[in-house]
Amino acid sequence: DMQSLIGFVRNKDSTYRLFGAVAIGNIASHDNLKSTILDSGSLQPLLGAYGESSTDIETRRCIAHTVCNLASNVTNRSPIINQGGLASIIFLCQSGVSEDMLAALTTLRGFASSASDRRMVFEEGTLSVLSLAM
Repeated sequence: DMQSLIGFVRNKDSTYRLFGAVAIGNIASHDNLKSTILDSGSLQPLLGAYGESSTDIETRRCIAHTVCNLASNVTNRSPIINQGGLASIIFLCQSGVSEDMLAALTTLRGFASSASDRRMVFEEGTLSVLSLAM
């Protein structure tokens, strides 16, 4: 049940948050389940938890990887952009961890391939992040 997992992500306890983020990330890695996350309205609470100052770095990494997994489906990209998901991808670009950076750069390339999404990607400041990642 996605709402239960979002409850974990919203929990004040960092262990619960991490567990919820990892579980949702695992779901997002399956093509046939990606729509479950968006259809359940879980993206916004997930991104909300990402943006909270009390969320630890490892949980943010898990949420960002979930966003990358979701973005591999072209139809999910606009909702991700519209709900502020690019910030999590930019976070991965800045992590200094090569696997994180590769996942983020690959995801940004996918966003930039769409004429309708390209402008938003560049308005979010990804060019400056991309130059630092090189």
